[in-house]
Amino acid sequence: RQVVATELNRSPALLALDLSGVNRIDAEGIDALVSAATQAGESDISICLVGVQAGPVEAALAEAELSELFEILATLNDT
Repeated sequence: RQVVATELNRSPALLALDLSGVNRIDAEGIDALVSAATQAGESDISICLVGVQAGPVEAALAEAELSELFEILATLNDT
C-alpha cells in the first residue's frame, strides 16, 4: 500500500502496477488495489494492472465484481 500511495502522490498521468509475479491474493490485497483505484480516481490518475490475465488477481477481481475499476494489460509495452 505504501509504495503505491507514494507513487500516486507523485501524480503520474498513468500508474501501471505489474502484478505478473503474484500467484495468490487475499481480501487485504484486493482491498489495497481498490484503495489505489479510489485514490487514483480522486487524483485523476489512470491506473492499470499488468500481467494478471487468467491469474489469481483477475479471478479475485471478477469474483468481487471489481474488474471494471482497472484497465488490464498483458504487458507493460501495452501502456
